[in-house]
Amino acid sequence: MHQAEHNLRPKTLYRVRISATNAQGEGPASSVMEFETTAGELPIPTDIELTLDEDNTVRLSFLAVRDPEDHSQIIQNYKVAVSASEDTLNARWHPLEQMSTLIDQITSKVEISIDGAALQKSTNYWVNIAAEVSSQVRVQASKPKRFRTGDGEVTPTVLIREGNFVSKDPDTETSMTVTCDAEGVPRPEIEWIWDDTVINTSKFYKIEDITLDYDVRPRAKRSVCKINFKDAKTI
Repeated sequence: MHQAEHNLRPKTLYRVRISATNAQGEGPASSVMEFETTAGELPIPTDIELTLDEDNTVRLSFLAVRDPEDHSQIIQNYKVAVSASEDTLNARWHPLEQMSTLIDQITSKVEISIDGAALQKSTNYWVNIAAEVSSQVRVQASKPKRFRTGDGEVTPTVLIREGNFVSKDPDTETSMTVTCDAEGVPRPEIEWIWDDTVINTSKFYKIEDITLDYDVRPRAKRSVCKINFKDAKTI
């Protein structure tokens, strides 16, 4: 017996007839038979993986679920909700805005990022995911997953980006510019030190601080220090 599978729409009436073929040709077709497909599986995300960054950014990954009305398509939109309750029976779910949602159309892998600033620090949470489908289809959220946020602080990192360093004694026409980037949560402050002394803007030093926030959370700063070696003996 030969079996064939095709992508069929759920809850749909189909008519089918069968014929046999061999080297001599195709035989007569059978009589037409009718059948109706079932409702199919509920569009519920499963196998959810959760990772938590140092700044409490939540990253969720799972395989996209199939559209219950067209199994050849995957669902593109999902809702994420959390609850800070101790158990899921008494959970009060609150939707969360997504920082980003990426779907690999080849592997059907979904990756969702949630900004840690939307969560309380050092708190236990439940999280679930629900597919967004038409109102005619029953929607059920995924099995809740447990996680705990940290203090949300990120150890500062500092990087000297650029600078025209001099290797000889400076003269009155020499100047030097150095750019420093720092990143952390909360946003770090940058201090410039010359000869073991903290320096500030003066006639010898020009210091400019620039914030470089690339997302919702304040975390990055850039400082540019220009040193003027005029009257260098007083520096």
